[in-house]
Amino acid sequence: MLGWSYIPGRSVTQSFGSDNRPVIMHFNDIGARVGEPGRRFDSTTPTVVFVGDSFTFGHGVTYEESFVGQFERTVGSGYQVVNLGVQGYGTDQALLALERHMKDFDTKVVVYTFLQEHVRRNDNADRRLLYRDAQFLGTKPRFAVTRDGALEEIDRPRRYEEMIQPRVWQLVQLAWAKYGPPPSVELTRALVREMKDYAESRGATFILIHWTDRHSLRPGEQAARLFPGMRLDVVDTGAGAPEDWDSCYIPGEHHPDVRAHARVGRLLVDEFERLGLAAAARRAGRRATLRFPGCGDFGASSRGRAWTARPGSVWR
Repeated sequence: MLGWSYIPGRSVTQSFGSDNRPVIMHFNDIGARVGEPGRRFDSTTPTVVFVGDSFTFGHGVTYEESFVGQFERTVGSGYQVVNLGVQGYGTDQALLALERHMKDFDTKVVVYTFLQEHVRRNDNADRRLLYRDAQFLGTKPRFAVTRDGALEEIDRPRRYEEMIQPRVWQLVQLAWAKYGPPPSVELTRALVREMKDYAESRGATFILIHWTDRHSLRPGEQAARLFPGMRLDVVDTGAGAPEDWDSCYIPGEHHPDVRAHARVGRLLVDEFERLGLAAAARRAGRRATLRFPGCGDFGASSRGRAWTARPGSVWR
């Protein structure tokens, strides 16, 4: 079980940011976010599957404004795009979502959006311990790395109404989450390695979007330090970012705004071209098809922690 996912076949309007901008969100028959109601996926069309959290989902922006939607428009009919991003997910739930749905499509590419916050989320089963105002139906799966390096599920999802915990134990858990030692990155490394191996063993290319603040390191260097020896194809959002990159957030929130999504959509198209995954016929026109202005002036070569409100979720 995933812990939570979106209710299939719904359309919901929700306000985001300090300016209370209304955004309509559509979910299809598998609970994936789509650009219009009623859209169904085809199992035979070459597909790019996106997994991750609210950054992948497109919290606070319309589908067409999200980097997934902008990528979809840029590649045209070359790929079917499936957005499995869910608010609040870590690497573990993204992996489980991929394992649940990848076989349903002719998946050619898997794109996972990694945030440093996922290290903490992967070590946690109850999101209430991390985010006091979060609203969920229950807990999530949690894994550990065995002595031989394999992943073992040590916590299974439970509905909150099924849990009976003494108040003292709840306070101990809260104190540990806040003041205890930081989680080890080893679990996250094992989860990313498993996701990469799972995708590639089924013939897909695996791309990791490393969504970071602006930095001065070489593109991909931070990811190489976090995930040594994995030989990842990385889209590094902080490398060579414009000066205003760290301010490209929705007003009053720490979720990326339209400008940030535009930049990441463009970087992802660049990575597809570098890997030979984008059709040559669309290369010349790609800049014009990304309609939204990005952070800074990145029309030439240029090589972001969050929490979310829920647009409706279901236990499964």
